[in-house]
Amino acid sequence: MYKSLNNEKGITLISLIITIVVLIILSSVVLFSQTGDGGIKSVVENEKNLINQTDAKQSVEITIERLKLENIDNIESFVEKLKEELRKEDYYADVTISESDSNMYVVTFKDVDYNYYFQTEQTRTMTGRMPTYYNPIIPKGFDILETEDASWEVVEDEKLGKIVKGWNDGLVIQDRYGNEFVWVPVDGVNVKYEKMFVKLDGGIEDSSQISDDTLPQGITSEQYQIDKYHGFYIGRYEAGLPETMTEAMKDFKNRNVEGIPVSKKNQVPWNEITYNTAKINAQNMYNTNYVQSGLLTGKMWDTTIKWIENSKENVKSDSKSWGNCYDSTVEGVTFYSTDCGTSFTKTDISKKSTNVKWLLKTGNTDYTKRKNIYDLVGNVWEWTNEKYSTNNAISRGGDYYSNESFTVAIAAFRLKYSLTSASGCGNLGYRVALYVK
Repeated sequence: MYKSLNNEKGITLISLIITIVVLIILSSVVLFSQTGDGGIKSVVENEKNLINQTDAKQSVEITIERLKLENIDNIESFVEKLKEELRKEDYYADVTISESDSNMYVVTFKDVDYNYYFQTEQTRTMTGRMPTYYNPIIPKGFDILETEDASWEVVEDEKLGKIVKGWNDGLVIQDRYGNEFVWVPVDGVNVKYEKMFVKLDGGIEDSSQISDDTLPQGITSEQYQIDKYHGFYIGRYEAGLPETMTEAMKDFKNRNVEGIPVSKKNQVPWNEITYNTAKINAQNMYNTNYVQSGLLTGKMWDTTIKWIENSKENVKSDSKSWGNCYDSTVEGVTFYSTDCGTSFTKTDISKKSTNVKWLLKTGNTDYTKRKNIYDLVGNVWEWTNEKYSTNNAISRGGDYYSNESFTVAIAAFRLKYSLTSASGCGNLGYRVALYVK
């Protein structure tokens, strides 16, 4: 009985091996019958096409990276140059700017389409896409600065795609010396790049007599950066005295001199300065291949306050609720001056009452901050790049003397001063704007 069982096991094992071999043979026959010789060739061809497509894409991207080294600063020129280079390898290669997204260009190379976004050293952005109002340009020489009010985080928007989260909150950039500037977005709908006039313009009988002064050397049009970048940068703070100021400049009467201002928090405002000197100093701050500085233009000022007005702030009738004015109750003060900025006193009171004339250091309190920009109302009048008739220029925003009866604490207000005036009590200053080239 034992022997018989052993024999049955042996036969069963042999049968199993034979069955497996037969199944393998049958599987091979079925596979061949389904694919045939043509099927095998098809698999090989697919693999070959995949390799060719990979090589083609690498050729495109290598060419793109090589052209980036030429620093071509506009997408139209870049597209034409890329097309020219790719046609050396593929006669039918084509490069077109997408009709649905002007930030994107489409490369057709060896019968395959590839999508890319245009970006150069001059068009550096957080999303990697072309600059626009919701994706600000970051000019060379500047880095982003995260603040409590505005974040540079990249998020997804249902309609716009990738955007910078804080684009409408006052994004801040900073140079290596700590000077700060705020992005003012111009979408062309809610915020347009244009002037705004109010009827209370001080001493201005005819607004048609207001003209724009010459722009900084090398800047032919202020509209250029609006068309190209859909926004602009202005100083987060009023222009401050140089940190290396002379001993003489500590006296406010000796400040009408040329130099390089700062745009930093808690600096002494560069006040008691004439229009022409302020204009020179503003332009002295930056002059590189990427940015040029200057005074704010009338359009820059008005566009900025229109943007702020959209957040329900009063810019046209009475703005003392967000400015250091004579009849404002200003909270959060730490440094103030009663001698036109010659000396400053540290206070523990932290609150300026109404009917008090205190000049504050730049950005001294968040009471005067809107959209991350400080002191657009009150503190010092700010020269802009506008003139009135032949002998006068325009200042904006009011000062620490401003109230409802003596001058007007209104963000939109224009006041004319003589070109040679520094005001006599330290209340004429300025702010620096950036032109991104």
